[in-house]
Amino acid sequence: MRSNSSNNCNKESGRSNSPPCNGSTTTNSTPKPNDSVEHCYHESIPTPTPPTPLRSPQVALLISGTSSGVGKTTITIGLMAAFAARGYNVQPFKCGPDFLDGMHHEAAVEAGSAEYQRNKIKKRDATGEERKEMKDEVEIDADAESSSLEDEKQAEIGRSNQTYKNKNVCCVNLDSWMMGSTDAMISSYQRHSIGADICIIEGCMGLHDSKDGTSEIGSTAHIAKLLNVPVVLIIDGSMMARSTAAMALGYTLLDENMRMGAVIVNKVGGRVHRQWIKESIEKEGEGDGRLKDVGTGRPVMFAGALPNDMAASMPERHLGLTMPSESDGKAPESRTSSSERYLKLAALVEENLDLEALLELGRTSIHITPQFTSPELSISLSYSTPSCRIGIAQDAAFCFYYRDNLHLLQLAGAQLIPFSPLTTPHLPSQLDGIYMGGGYPELHAAALERNVSLRRDIKSFSEAGGVIYAECGGMMYLADKIYIPHQDKDKDKKGQLESRNMCGVFPIAIRMTPHAKMYYAEVEFAAYGDGVSIFPKGGKCRGQRFHFSEVVEDNINKAIPSGKTNEKELERLPPPLLVTPLLPGAEPEYEGFSVRNTVASYFHLHFSSYREGKDKPSSSFRTHTAPTTIAEHFLQAAVTHSPHRKSYAVSFVSAATEIIFALGTKAEMALAGVTSVCDYPLEAQYAPRQIVCRSPMDASSMTSEEVEEAMKVLKSKRNSDGPPGHWLVDAKALATIQPKIAFVQNTCDICDASADDVLYALDRMEEEKKDSTNRSGNIDIIQVAPTTLEGTFEAIETIASALNVTDQGEEVILSYRSRLQRIESEVNKLHKTQPRPTVLSLEGLAPLCTGGHWLPDLKYASGCKDALGDKGGCAARIITWEEILTADPDILVLSPCSASPARTLSEIHLLASTSEFWKMRCVQRGHVYIFDHGCFSRSGPRLIEGVEMMAALFRNILPMEQDRSRLYEKWSKDALKYECRTEMKEDCNENCN
Repeated sequence: MRSNSSNNCNKESGRSNSPPCNGSTTTNSTPKPNDSVEHCYHESIPTPTPPTPLRSPQVALLISGTSSGVGKTTITIGLMAAFAARGYNVQPFKCGPDFLDGMHHEAAVEAGSAEYQRNKIKKRDATGEERKEMKDEVEIDADAESSSLEDEKQAEIGRSNQTYKNKNVCCVNLDSWMMGSTDAMISSYQRHSIGADICIIEGCMGLHDSKDGTSEIGSTAHIAKLLNVPVVLIIDGSMMARSTAAMALGYTLLDENMRMGAVIVNKVGGRVHRQWIKESIEKEGEGDGRLKDVGTGRPVMFAGALPNDMAASMPERHLGLTMPSESDGKAPESRTSSSERYLKLAALVEENLDLEALLELGRTSIHITPQFTSPELSISLSYSTPSCRIGIAQDAAFCFYYRDNLHLLQLAGAQLIPFSPLTTPHLPSQLDGIYMGGGYPELHAAALERNVSLRRDIKSFSEAGGVIYAECGGMMYLADKIYIPHQDKDKDKKGQLESRNMCGVFPIAIRMTPHAKMYYAEVEFAAYGDGVSIFPKGGKCRGQRFHFSEVVEDNINKAIPSGKTNEKELERLPPPLLVTPLLPGAEPEYEGFSVRNTVASYFHLHFSSYREGKDKPSSSFRTHTAPTTIAEHFLQAAVTHSPHRKSYAVSFVSAATEIIFALGTKAEMALAGVTSVCDYPLEAQYAPRQIVCRSPMDASSMTSEEVEEAMKVLKSKRNSDGPPGHWLVDAKALATIQPKIAFVQNTCDICDASADDVLYALDRMEEEKKDSTNRSGNIDIIQVAPTTLEGTFEAIETIASALNVTDQGEEVILSYRSRLQRIESEVNKLHKTQPRPTVLSLEGLAPLCTGGHWLPDLKYASGCKDALGDKGGCAARIITWEEILTADPDILVLSPCSASPARTLSEIHLLASTSEFWKMRCVQRGHVYIFDHGCFSRSGPRLIEGVEMMAALFRNILPMEQDRSRLYEKWSKDALKYECRTEMKEDCNENCN
């Protein structure tokens, strides 16, 4: 147990007590491990806690290499796992823009922390056994003690499982160039090192490799100097011995202001090889030797050597290392096996490296407290109450995020809501915006394609004007399709590509290639032409590009090569970025795609690097000052364009929903919730709208007899119990939406939720609210229950007025009336020579039922008349065969409510099994039609299409020429003609055309 005399700021930071940091070159003792392991990041992405006083980590080390491929990542991971297994709070950092190394850092710390907890439990168990053996010598209550030990053990196991289950630590990228300023980088290091016992920073590439061939900017050495952290240099010793000292000396003397603290040699051949290397390095540091740590004046330490063990290497693929959950690029590995790999590395490090000496070296680092000169730094250290909800795509396909970006979003006031494009069926509710990072969508393309409902939600969210920002893999997911190597093992298909459908937000396709595109870039938010960007035009930032794919086609033009897009294409999909690669001779070029408020490109931007352009915004949504980070601009745009913040109406009437979508985008954006039967158009049920009401009876999947029986049960229940009826209204969803308008009906409580059910739910919702500011009495309850064709036009006027789209309502009504008047004109010409045929429509088969209401009007408007003599507005009713035979209709239409033509065809035996059916002249003449219910059973805009369908089929009045191909294609699925030829009233031959 650590002494309670440790630094008091540990308690304030919520971390376990640690030994004091004095910044000296000597210490009294090695710090002891923590008894509990806590870290700053959680998989649930919680809002940051209030700020705590800054304090330096107790130990800080920077692990670098002479070049890539020498094993620095493997050794770094081993050190992290080893120190975490000792019980230390380890905070990992990664120099440069790499994502994958950081994921391994997190998994290694997690594995080491879990191992520490398991060892604690084992030790506790052993102590318990000793106590049991002493029970005869010590006067204690053995049963009570045993029970106490068992309880304590179970509690410890719970804590261990929680520690193992939650990813409580995050790796943070440090990049002195891409983060925009050295102050920004140091500030990030300070924020994320709060409360850590040990900070371990992994370098990138070689120690002195930078953004170009002459500058130190962006190099690992530069970061080491800025943070005053000693460097531990990794050298591949497989092909050398004394030359390792020469390499160490050269890397030290190239920059005499950088602290070279220790050397670790990898891939040594044996004991003698190790001894020669050790002697050569120690000799160069003796006496007046030049291999010295400039921070302490001590010789650079030989910290150990690792054997040439292939089992210790980390597998790679096209974007770097494989993910922690994989053993190679092909075969997934279990979580346990992945953890075992890290623990083996930890054991290898413990056995071959001097960890105590490294701890002593790490305690000599001096914590830097920079003077903040940039405006983004003062804002980055202030905390905000969450003011908006941002969805974060987070799973095996989308895992590349700079943790600072997520942290800056939280600091700016975002509540981050993770979801998985692989497994989450629908977007989380009430999102203001979506952030989609990079990753490996190409490796999970089939699973992404299968999740159709989420792909539809994301496209609908974009079409509703919601803000989406996507980087690299996120952009690929928003494309129309991805071309990947064929997954079929058939040799004939080897080398071929197969396509997988993605979200279709952008009309582009992505193809995987074997060639990488990788470079840093200066980025300016361009908003080409009249394009609208979610970021201020002229604002600048920095980012990096690294991918193995390309845009190969789109639905407008068959090629969009990077930087060579023609003007027409730019206007269709205005690129949001003007990019200047950090490459010799590179010229600025437009990059990325934007549509509405969705912005995507191949670039990963660092949010802290933002600098204002000429067109500065007036104020931030969070404060009274201008936004100063990309995170704040993103949140400001998300709140401004948030679909759910603009929506205020809920529709409990399927016809009202159809009318709203006919009224255009503004009306659609006002709609926040619908019922489960509001299924036309399909996007009515996509995000950002919520399903606020469901019926337990799925009539579309039931037979007519089953529907009839279920209706009897539900009506009986309603009559006996009263409200609520069988409709399940989601009061919680309504409370979240807080609607101002609710569209309801009382015409049929089977087809749609009844107004009684809705009002009951609204009242219950308000009763449960302690501080009610939106009682149902303040909600505008609007009845939408037309019973005639003319009443449908009145409903359109009512809804348009309620949603403040009166002009659009007038245009829609004028268009519909014009279509009806054209048919009426043609009917008048026919009326002189051809009388109106009589039409009987059955909207129920068991029992026989005619729909009434607007159906007589539809028949008359199409040039026919109702066979029973019903008029518009009459009630639906059950009829008998006697009435039908007396009416003797010219045409019989079967269109049961909620039934498709296929289902009706399968149930026609309910009629054909009776002799009365064969007595009808229309049956004998083959004038029997089966229609989809959609154009007849709801009093919405599709009634006009129903009139046009009957006019074309029964009176040969064809649609407008420009509409014919579209309508004919649709009617081929919605309408069947049922022809019966009888011989002695026995044989029946069915032909469906």
